[in-house]
Amino acid sequence: MKRPLSVLVTGADGMVSYALLPHLCSGQTWGPDQPINLNLYSHHEMRFLNALQWELEDCLHSLVKSIHVTTDLAEATKDADVVIVIEHDVHKSSDTEGEELKSKIEANASIMRDIASSMAANSKATVKLLVAGENSNTNCLVASECAPRIPRANITGLSRLEYNRGVSQLAGKTGEACNTVCNLCVWGKVGKTELPDARTCTIAGRPAKQAIGDDEWTDNAFVVNVTERGAILSHGHHGKTRTEALSMAQAISDHLHDWMIGTPPGRHVPMSVDSSENSYGVSPGLFFSLPCTCSRGEWSIVDGLATDDAVREKLMITENDLLDEKTIALEFLKGAPTTTAE
Repeated sequence: MKRPLSVLVTGADGMVSYALLPHLCSGQTWGPDQPINLNLYSHHEMRFLNALQWELEDCLHSLVKSIHVTTDLAEATKDADVVIVIEHDVHKSSDTEGEELKSKIEANASIMRDIASSMAANSKATVKLLVAGENSNTNCLVASECAPRIPRANITGLSRLEYNRGVSQLAGKTGEACNTVCNLCVWGKVGKTELPDARTCTIAGRPAKQAIGDDEWTDNAFVVNVTERGAILSHGHHGKTRTEALSMAQAISDHLHDWMIGTPPGRHVPMSVDSSENSYGVSPGLFFSLPCTCSRGEWSIVDGLATDDAVREKLMITENDLLDEKTIALEFLKGAPTTTAE
């Protein structure tokens, strides 16, 4: 049996965490032979965390060697191998601008700074951080600024949800199984300017555009269907509010599985990673969704994929969004007081 991984989930009292925990505890994420010590953190009261611990204990997961719940961040991050940060407003619309955008970035930066600083002080030197949510790209940047002892290669953001949505759309359009859709690219920043790109994708061994036979749909409707699906879910239907908790949890599990275990041969997946060494002209120092392969906890950007003028133009738009957010976040970090992490 392998050494147990110490896994911390922040925002453990949220719906995404509740949907994610069965993946983490059952072996779906780490493999059937990887035990874990599970730490659950929330800045709210202990009552919910205690109830959650009891539920997990009653599930009889043999791979879970211990469960620890806490509202103390230093205690939560102690000796962590993997930290999963789930943004509190993960299901809300990212279509914000101006002062509203500035306030959102600053609020998230304050939370992320506390978590990253606590990780730097208390977690293992090899700790890996995954940030999930609408501001994950810039929150990864904040984490790298506030915890410089954590290698930037150990910090990633989630863009797998948009990948999974895209795969679902492409499989549905062609009538093929989801597992026959390979190498869909998702470029840039989570939100409306993120670009799901099927140009390098194959479906049942055929180029996606050839398999679909409808370039208008692939270049336009497909992109809108993927990038706006979260906003549609958050608006609900028949007066009922919905979230993307189930699909977000699956995406987090998929991301961690591929990062820690490895991507299948010949396949790449999107991850928001340090853009400092990329061949696509993206400014260095951002956390940008790029095609990656993974092996045993390390990722590599896939270079040399074909991009046309339309793709490059859209990459510049999403890159400029992230550069604007970077400016706001770094200005905030210069002098804002420390707050309690969420």
